[in-house]
Amino acid sequence: MIGADDLVPSLFQTQVIRTPRAPAIAHRTTTLTYAELNARVNQLAHLLIRRGAGPERIVALMVPRSIDMVVAVLAVLKTGAAYLPIDTEYPRERISYLFLDARPFLALTTEAAAGSLVPRAVDVISLDHPATQIELDHESTADPADTQRTSPLTARSPAYVIYTSGSTGRPKGVVVEHRGIANLVLTRVGFHAVDAGSRLLQFASLSFDAAVSEICTTLTSGACLILGPSDMLDQVAQLPELIRRHRVTHTTLPPAVLSRLPLGSLPTVRTLVIAGESPPAGLVAKWAPGREMFNAYGPTETTVCCTMAGPLTAAKGVPGIGRPLPNVQVHVLDDRLRPLPSGNIGELYVAGVGVARCYLNRPALTVGRFVADPFGGRGERMYRTGDLARSRPDGSLEFIGREDRQVKIHGLRIELGEIEAALTRVPGVANAVVTVGATAAGDPRLVGYLASGSRIALDVATVRAHLLEVLPSHLVPGTLITLDKMPLTANGKVDLSDLPRPERLHSDSGIHASDGLGTTLSAPDVRRLLRPGSTARGLSESRALRVPPNLDQERLAAAVQTVLDHHDMLRARQVGLDLTLPWSLEVDAPGTVDARHVITRIALPPHVTAEVGRQAAAAAHRLDPERGKLLQMVWLDAGPEASGLLLIVAHPLVIDDASWRILAFDLATAWAGDALAPVRTSYRSWARSLAVEAQTTERLAELPLWQRILEGGDPPLGTRRSAPAPDTRSTTGRLAVTLTADHTTSILTDLPARLAAGAEAILLTGLVHAVARWRSTPAERSVLIELEGSGRATPAESGSLSRTVGRFSHRFPVRLDPGPDGTGLNAISTQLRELPDRGIGYGMLRYMNPDAAMLLADFPDPQIFFRYTACSDSPPADWVAVPRFSSALPATGTDLPRGRALDLSAEVHEHQLHLTLRWPDDVLGRTEARRLVELWVDELRHLAHDL
Repeated sequence: MIGADDLVPSLFQTQVIRTPRAPAIAHRTTTLTYAELNARVNQLAHLLIRRGAGPERIVALMVPRSIDMVVAVLAVLKTGAAYLPIDTEYPRERISYLFLDARPFLALTTEAAAGSLVPRAVDVISLDHPATQIELDHESTADPADTQRTSPLTARSPAYVIYTSGSTGRPKGVVVEHRGIANLVLTRVGFHAVDAGSRLLQFASLSFDAAVSEICTTLTSGACLILGPSDMLDQVAQLPELIRRHRVTHTTLPPAVLSRLPLGSLPTVRTLVIAGESPPAGLVAKWAPGREMFNAYGPTETTVCCTMAGPLTAAKGVPGIGRPLPNVQVHVLDDRLRPLPSGNIGELYVAGVGVARCYLNRPALTVGRFVADPFGGRGERMYRTGDLARSRPDGSLEFIGREDRQVKIHGLRIELGEIEAALTRVPGVANAVVTVGATAAGDPRLVGYLASGSRIALDVATVRAHLLEVLPSHLVPGTLITLDKMPLTANGKVDLSDLPRPERLHSDSGIHASDGLGTTLSAPDVRRLLRPGSTARGLSESRALRVPPNLDQERLAAAVQTVLDHHDMLRARQVGLDLTLPWSLEVDAPGTVDARHVITRIALPPHVTAEVGRQAAAAAHRLDPERGKLLQMVWLDAGPEASGLLLIVAHPLVIDDASWRILAFDLATAWAGDALAPVRTSYRSWARSLAVEAQTTERLAELPLWQRILEGGDPPLGTRRSAPAPDTRSTTGRLAVTLTADHTTSILTDLPARLAAGAEAILLTGLVHAVARWRSTPAERSVLIELEGSGRATPAESGSLSRTVGRFSHRFPVRLDPGPDGTGLNAISTQLRELPDRGIGYGMLRYMNPDAAMLLADFPDPQIFFRYTACSDSPPADWVAVPRFSSALPATGTDLPRGRALDLSAEVHEHQLHLTLRWPDDVLGRTEARRLVELWVDELRHLAHDL
């Protein structure tokens, strides 16, 4: 029976009395003795008690790895309250969810996190605020007693709440009681020979329950706790130096982290514990010699760990998970809760002191997982782990895998853990993960991910040969993907969600080694096009190219195939829609997209323009991002003696203005039989660099600018704002106006030359004045407009993008105010120039930075979108776009998204300015739209005449 004297606060206080001057904690150049640490802990505990902390209440901890973090943990435990760790690096949405779900009454944090991350309703103590330090200096350094707490601290009082992933997609909080921690530390101190001369590494994130074991085991035994950097997981390569410098004797590491370390890099470590996931075969043989090594097992619901195996020997094979800790019982049961004989696989249940109290605010889930213990006393419960295990003849346990990791392929039940264990027994394989993918036909196939843990490359044919010696053929993965290292979660486990998606698998059973091209991170404008739940069907962009008379069907197909295989994004497809979560693009292997299925051939009809429009619409209908159909071509064949047309219809996910030029040039090159110039920078590399840049302080510093632009108001332009869902083409009106060549030259050639102003600024100045007159609100001078930038010349670019096909364009809001006097051209030109990097930072923050996205998502999109395209007029030639067909081509790539009332474009071709308006019919009438475009033309003519 565990009493109050056995709880961590009492055990720590007893150790302070024994060794007050011994080093208790070391971080960087600072070391505190037990007496110094206890004094700081007690001062904070008294302050927390005065603020209301006590048993059955929750205190949120948002403190990075530091001495203050450890002080906060111990102080909360001394008050009797439960601490809730919240990583400040979590997405803002997750942080908000944790506060809403757990409802902590108070948050211990820092100045940097307090203002932006903690809800206003929650009381805050900023540990690094000068006022807090003044308060702490006036608090007592004596140990708090039950008479000072809000109620007595008992073994059944909650100690912490840790959130784990939920099967429904919502994280769930596990409530762990004080008695579970006490039982754990009392076991580990003796089991692992932790004493006053020991130095333990604090490796785990506080959001991972292993951290409480590291902290409490150390500080109840007289040992010294060594703190690493806050981003320890990102600095695994520096871990050996940290351990050597601080002479660490005990450490607990996830197998995936240990696999990354070179042999001999832990010379001072005499006790090594692996935990968090099943270790691969060979890991023990590599690290057990010269020290005591243990394998710990336990779900979060069982207070860190419930079984322990060791000391381990360098025998072959995967180590078991050992026997239960004292005061803990484990059972391997069938589906009727009957014990299974040794060697039989069943579900593992855990009972005894270590079992958590419940899932916070989840009574139904609690009842389903924490069930009555038929082998215990009245009212006792056991936790249903969902893990599969079997007892060995010696009474120890062998972990088999997750119950939910059993899959069926072609009617055969397969345990993925069994294949992973076989893979890790292959020489040279340090870590392995097996998942299920699909062939192009949709058939399920096993996919194996392998990491060597060294610079030695793995040969997949050799790996396959080894597997066939120990596994039946249906258990051998058809696809083996080699990685330099496994991606890790914040807790050091293998991050399954970050594994590279395989290319579409071949349907045969041969080896297919992939470089992990798979998942393509998307640029901001691509993410805008495909918000969660969107399918992006019905979107297209088109061009009509003049092609030579002797095109030849086979020769054209060969050229198109060369281009498809050369440019990755033309083989992309959209995945993840079934989850209604942020989707991604997958790039299939070269050769997967067959050019013969892309090209349609028809005879050039007499009425060419009308037929081009019909064929473009039909080709657009054939596009399907989910099936990888992002490009369609129609060859309008004029016969062997005349030039024909090649109509190209592409999905806007993978095309922009520059891409059209690349595509036309490469088609001409491939048709001529010449080699295509290499792609210097892949779309994937560029998008990844953008995703990294979106998290930088420099980009985040732009957030106030975009907020100011969006929060200035945007009165409705029509009868209402556009519908929340994208308006379809069937409800969209269209109006086009063409200015003569003389007027075009006057506005866009002469005027820019005289005033050193850009053509876009001139067009926007006319538009802003026109909208003000159209609205009949002279006092409302500013107009909120969405513009488009190319995105190909950004700070994130690491190489030339001049040869890369993809959608690099980005959209951003501007608030343009012409000022009270004059034309406003200078004011608007200045406002455009002052936007950093042509506005690409907005898309990064809105779609690629979770914290900023939450703040920007509340603003409605601008009602007006404007796009200017200056097309160079080229003489008629083969493989060059034919401008006169532009009006006949459907262009739905700029479909009116939610909130959009006007879509305006200005294009120059054949020396004429073409202004086009599109609008939802139920928002604006054709008469209103015509008046706006007439006002716009009038303002442009006035600009040219007056200036």
